[in-house]
Amino acid sequence: MGGDVTGAPGAATVTHMRGFEVAPIAPLLGQVLMWDGTRWVPGDLPSAPVTPGGVIWDGNPALVWDGNPALVWS
Repeated sequence: MGGDVTGAPGAATVTHMRGFEVAPIAPLLGQVLMWDGTRWVPGDLPSAPVTPGGVIWDGNPALVWDGNPALVWS
């Protein structure tokens, strides 16, 4: 395997998404993957209304952690 995935097939880890790094930070329950300008990091969706200069969610699907200890994103 190669590209965005590293490790053996039975223990593969996604380290990148489309070539951009996924931070090795464990998410909290209900967090989503968010772009911080450099890499994908776990974070909370902003609550509305969002202030000027803030992040605006466009309604597209987000990657949400399901709470599984194996760090499974869905």
